[in-house]
Amino acid sequence: HFGRIYAGHTRFATSSKATLDGVHPHQWSRPQRLNMYVGWSEGSLCSKTLSKNFEIFVTHNGDFDFFDVGGRSYELGSIQAWLERATWQQRPSEVDSAAIAGVMDLLRVQGSTELSARYGFLFGVTRPSLDYEMPPRAVFQRLGIMLDHLIQKEFSNERVRLATLEQQRGKIAGMFVEAIKSASILCLKDAEIESMAETAIDGFFQNDLLQSTRLFMTKARGSFGLSIVSSVDAHRQMIIASFGQSMSVAFYPESQ
Repeated sequence: HFGRIYAGHTRFATSSKATLDGVHPHQWSRPQRLNMYVGWSEGSLCSKTLSKNFEIFVTHNGDFDFFDVGGRSYELGSIQAWLERATWQQRPSEVDSAAIAGVMDLLRVQGSTELSARYGFLFGVTRPSLDYEMPPRAVFQRLGIMLDHLIQKEFSNERVRLATLEQQRGKIAGMFVEAIKSASILCLKDAEIESMAETAIDGFFQNDLLQSTRLFMTKARGSFGLSIVSSVDAHRQMIIASFGQSMSVAFYPESQ
């Protein structure tokens, strides 16, 4: 049995208009069904993926001003335009907090081969700007299927210990590189494909909600009082993070 968690924010709208679409919590991408590997908290993954509802909600007090991608810092407007291309969706709101939810959609990829492939493409390739062509989602769905086939080769039983599978990360990444090259569906140089594949594998194994928030806080500039929840992590994680903003957490004892 899991208890209930209430996350709220009394909003003064210091740097944006007080509008209905600015109300918290924020969600950038619409809910979607994804095939995901499960069993991370138990230390062993099931060979069969499960269809999971995927959505992320963010409550934020503060200001989101800049975000680093590929070693370069970009202001909020550039990040919002990039998010629209990277998620194939229009921004749900102009407020900065909604963009945090969008970035979290890109970072939280653990267990999804499709999302991990996109993560590798976005964050594993160094580019001079964010103004580049984004492949359609079908490309990443195809790459996800390719990566899934490679991961399945490491399963000899219905479950495999996570530590055992992680020992094969380099091998899986190498096979993924060759699969991407053979498919000829991305206009990338060999070195860029290698970096993309390695980043995708890292994301697949590591980027749960906690690690994704750590990545965001490392790359973002501004002030942040954050509570973040994900539908696929709600049974084990809720993230509270703060930088430049105070946060309060209340625990109420169970009453009869």
